[in-house]
Amino acid sequence: MKPLFICTDLDRTLIPNGHEAESPMAREIFRHLSTLPEVSIAYVTGRSFPLTIEAISRFELPQPDCIVCDVGTRIFVRQQGLFLEDEKWSNILAKCWPFETPLELDQKLRDTSCTALTPLTLQEPEKQSRFKLSYYFQIGENSNQLVSGVKQTLDMLSFEATVVGSIDEVKRRGLLDILPIAASKLRAVEHLISKLGHSHEQTIFSGDSGNDLDVMISHLPSVLVANASTSVKEEAHRLSHSRNLGQSLYVATGGYLGMNGNYSAGIIEGVAHFFPDYNAYLLETCNEQN
Repeated sequence: MKPLFICTDLDRTLIPNGHEAESPMAREIFRHLSTLPEVSIAYVTGRSFPLTIEAISRFELPQPDCIVCDVGTRIFVRQQGLFLEDEKWSNILAKCWPFETPLELDQKLRDTSCTALTPLTLQEPEKQSRFKLSYYFQIGENSNQLVSGVKQTLDMLSFEATVVGSIDEVKRRGLLDILPIAASKLRAVEHLISKLGHSHEQTIFSGDSGNDLDVMISHLPSVLVANASTSVKEEAHRLSHSRNLGQSLYVATGGYLGMNGNYSAGIIEGVAHFFPDYNAYLLETCNEQN
């Protein structure tokens, strides 16, 4: 089997904390897959670093080689059992983010009397970080319009930034993040690929929500787990085909190894789709679990 770099979102992707059922064997098969010497793992999440470490323990997830957290704004690499922050990535972001705290940017936006901020509520202090300003909005709001309105206000301030909107289907609320223009999940994954000496062809990304779309509609092999919302699936299909990148996107449907395609079962299904040389190992592992 060829080297494989699995980059995966956590909540409602690897972690089965959505409404849909988890296939009983799926996480154990993923755990076995992660132990192969050919396989490297990165968790790519909107969670903060402490909440990511908490999730690894709570859900008994495999220890990853890397953690990309705070929606692509922080990168940690495990060395001798310790997670060390990638200072080069932090320095790249610092060059395009002139704020000591994210609340400085929030105040600048509010000083413009920006109407786009009216539906937005600041997230808790522990969910803000140096390079990420985060808001909630009600589920009935049009996330695309909110993102567009915030971008227009940033343009008025002559400040370039990445604005990401997504929906937390379980908690029924919207999430909007403002990041440095150089930051995103895709750019963070590409930075890791280069840093660790992997290739794009031997990398797979898995996710379920709007803040995963920048990777889903890129040239990287990507899988949307079956429990992703219909709206995210439709948007991923539309954008990937409009960019002629449909071959890079796979939407798990279930059935592989008798599993339902939700959460880690979808990740495994995506691995089998893009990297068929792993099929025999996955089948053998599944049989051992039965």
